[in-house]
Amino acid sequence: MDKKSTNTDKTYHPDDYNSNESVSRGLADTHEQVSDTYTAGTIDELNKRTSRKKQ
Repeated sequence: MDKKSTNTDKTYHPDDYNSNESVSRGLADTHEQVSDTYTAGTIDELNKRTSRKKQ
């Protein structure tokens, strides 16, 4: 039996940002959103916000 590639076999790769495939592009967009959300919740981002308010 041949194993067929499905959308569930796909994982994020940085080249997905330049892809013409909707699934690859969707993975890239989702990866960026998760990354932004994660960064917004870190202590580094919190420190940036606090130092901006003090200025």
